[in-house]
Amino acid sequence: MPGVNKEQIARARSIDLLSYLEQHEPGAVKRAGGNEYHHTGYHRFIISNGKWNWIYGDVGGVGALDYLVKVHGKGFIEAVEMLCDERDPITPPAARTPLPKKERPKKPFALPAPNTNNDRAIAYLRGRGVDTDTIKACIHRGYLYESKDYHNAVFVGFDDNQTARFAAVRGTNGDFRMDIESSDKRYNFRLPPLLPENDRNLICFESPIDAISHISIQRMTGHEVDGHRLSLGCTAPRSLFSFLDRHPEIESCRLCLDNDEAGHKAMRRIMAQLSDERRFRHIAVTVSPPSFGKDYNEMVQQMHKLEKEAPPQGRREAAVTI
Repeated sequence: MPGVNKEQIARARSIDLLSYLEQHEPGAVKRAGGNEYHHTGYHRFIISNGKWNWIYGDVGGVGALDYLVKVHGKGFIEAVEMLCDERDPITPPAARTPLPKKERPKKPFALPAPNTNNDRAIAYLRGRGVDTDTIKACIHRGYLYESKDYHNAVFVGFDDNQTARFAAVRGTNGDFRMDIESSDKRYNFRLPPLLPENDRNLICFESPIDAISHISIQRMTGHEVDGHRLSLGCTAPRSLFSFLDRHPEIESCRLCLDNDEAGHKAMRRIMAQLSDERRFRHIAVTVSPPSFGKDYNEMVQQMHKLEKEAPPQGRREAAVTI
């Protein structure tokens, strides 16, 4: 198979889901009794005896590889490469020697040290089509900054007391990305509404860059689509449900996930989950994938390209739904 070999595939298949979640989604697993565990980020997600079954999502499988492909929508080769990434190895269960819990203290959450300036992060995001005013507003309010050691763009998530609880790191040179260890995924990256009167609206994206790209598109088109902008960190709804539980005043939720099969499936699934939960049934839920392009960041980049290519009199005339 192009890109991966049999040894890599075998190694990826050997990684059980509990081992993966323990390392990459700490706090996401709750023991239900015996050999059964529940994934707290999904409704009716059961892990037992090496197998898992997401009853509500109508999918199941064996191990972390199936989980990444069927739940997170990763391609098979991409999922194998993620599980075999030497920078972030996962010890297969057969070779693991568990340490006593007291010898494995959880590392406290800590933001990367900031750089003296944010020049590289700004240049990177401008290159991705995000307007300078949006970038600087995020930096000014502490939602975004550049790290000192590797000059990564750091997207910060705060709790309701404005204490940093989560951080997603995105390389400004290459495809590196990760969440800072011990990040609390319930408090994923979120931007407040541009206007206070829109604080009963929620708009969800797969990534922080998509969320800030949405603001740039709004500024380019003049559309007034506003509300809390929340990154789910892929398609898992954990941060969404947590936010709604903390903010019962929310009346509308717009799902702006990627315009691909995984994104469409996730939006349908989340709509059904919200409808199924009594406490969320008052919320008007709509789906709004990007009008073109895979995601909202790709959309804003294509809009800039089209604007540059269009004759002066023809610019900004086409209506765009966001």
